[in-house]
Amino acid sequence: MYVSLVRNKTDTLPGVFLDLQPELWNADRTMLTLWLDPGRIKRDLQPNKRLGTPLQAGRQYQLVVSSAWPDQQGATLAKLVTKTFVTVQRDSLSPVPAQWTLAQPGSGSVQPLNVSFGEALDYSLLTETLHVLTETGKPVSGKWQVGDEEKQSSFKPDVPWQTGMYRLRVEGRLEDLAGNNLNRPFDRDITRKEIPNKSQSFVELFFKVH
Repeated sequence: MYVSLVRNKTDTLPGVFLDLQPELWNADRTMLTLWLDPGRIKRDLQPNKRLGTPLQAGRQYQLVVSSAWPDQQGATLAKLVTKTFVTVQRDSLSPVPAQWTLAQPGSGSVQPLNVSFGEALDYSLLTETLHVLTETGKPVSGKWQVGDEEKQSSFKPDVPWQTGMYRLRVEGRLEDLAGNNLNRPFDRDITRKEIPNKSQSFVELFFKVH
């Protein structure tokens, strides 16, 4: 493994990342997704009890990429790369599409539909889980562009908007950066008695083009 996590510049943490095979590269192999081991995060699982949560609120960490990591041609990095970050409190709340802001386009234009989420969401899932439909459910062809550090996304149609009602369909598997999807949080306290939410394959927001 050529990527490691260091706490306070001195303590290299073991068993932090989930060992996935094959690795989660994008199509052109320019972006690798690393998952923190869910067993370390979810309470009451043995890895969590034995090793603790991999990240603790208010601590400073360094993501370290080894200079020995080769590319597909066998070339290695010119030097070791380090990214420093500080953690915040655990996010255990699911995204709520009803709280998103939609900046609606004008009829006869190819202005984008701008959707602001109010928080950063998972980049890869944002490219797959948002869909624009007509009022009758016919897909609208166009292209999504994720922006503002994954806190916003814009849909530009292939042909000008027509006056009328439209739907923004959001698949329930869309997650925020903590792994909370639209239907359930990534981790919850099983000792608390809560009425489970009914799982939905998608939710829809309606908007009107004038």
